[in-house]
Amino acid sequence: MTVAPLAPMAPGDSAAISVDVRNEEFAPMADAEVRLTVTRPGGATQEIPARLTDAQTGRYAGDLRFDQPGVYRISAGASRGGRPLGRAVRAVLVGGAD
Repeated sequence: MTVAPLAPMAPGDSAAISVDVRNEEFAPMADAEVRLTVTRPGGATQEIPARLTDAQTGRYAGDLRFDQPGVYRISAGASRGGRPLGRAVRAVLVGGAD
């Protein structure tokens, strides 16, 4: 499971947070339940619903608006039938250069 990289962001930008979900054999999974949790620069967290956007690749996405500059921590978790499939984390710097 991976959270796809994002293009550089500026405060006020919105983007789709994409997650690719695969099983133990690395085959795409189109029947997973995917949750995105975003930790904003000030420490507040937000749950973002993720929807299946491409069944052939197992890609899910949720939309996020980056309201303020700083580091956003995106955590994705996937499960199927209540069984955890995996987790992935990506940090995104908004309004700066890394």
